[in-house]
Amino acid sequence: MNRSSKFHRKITQNCAYLSYSMKRASAGLFLLLLAASAQAQLGTVWHVPAETRPSGVYPSTMRDPLNPGTSTSVTFYQGVYKATTGGNNQTGGIFFYRVGGGAWQTNALSWHANEAGNTSGFVQIWKSTVTMPSTAGTLFEYYFATTFDAPFTSPTYIYNNGGTATTASQSTASGSPFSITVTVPVAPASFTVTTPSTGTLSANYTTSKLYINEVSNDIVPVTITFAPGVSADEVELWTNLNNRDRAGADADGDGLHDGILPPAPPNDKPA
Repeated sequence: MNRSSKFHRKITQNCAYLSYSMKRASAGLFLLLLAASAQAQLGTVWHVPAETRPSGVYPSTMRDPLNPGTSTSVTFYQGVYKATTGGNNQTGGIFFYRVGGGAWQTNALSWHANEAGNTSGFVQIWKSTVTMPSTAGTLFEYYFATTFDAPFTSPTYIYNNGGTATTASQSTASGSPFSITVTVPVAPASFTVTTPSTGTLSANYTTSKLYINEVSNDIVPVTITFAPGVSADEVELWTNLNNRDRAGADADGDGLHDGILPPAPPNDKPA
């Protein structure tokens, strides 16, 4: 065999080896992409703070209460869709939160309930409960880290990206958490009237009868309490007490004795 043919065969062998190596590399890359694709399958999870479920699987909203006051115990619910086939089996998770921009703290996620489903799958609810800070105006931030059986990404993080969103990156979740500003708790609305003879009654369409001996200059205290149930800087209250001189009069001709009607509310704040 001459020198030229030997050189030609060596080139041919090298080309064949290079082609084989490229095939192996291509196959390896394909398998790597398949593994990465399977590993990057995020869990089907969500948290929408104001969301309610017709089934009543949780009492109110996914953040309950939705706008909590200071020192209030708040339950944060998180949903996962469990398909009949294909897994998506959540095994637990961690609730991350911080107060006033401080260090992140953690609390465990626990199973809450399963919602009735169909042949395709069902919704499962997990939850975590945390007490709000005692100072009004404090910023409270949070996100979820949900854990799954393979092949789903564990943890799958739930964060706020203009709405509920999921990611495999904790830095993405912690950089865009859900947030609320803690408010001052407001007592439920109430309207009561208190007298020595009747005690405390609801002042919403009630009658309190008092006996007063004017000859003896009797004085009977009457206490009216009104809590509007919302944060209010100013409340006006008026009554028809001390209108006995108009009890039998009908100055406006509406057929009703003026003494049983309250006066018109003032247009301006009293001096």
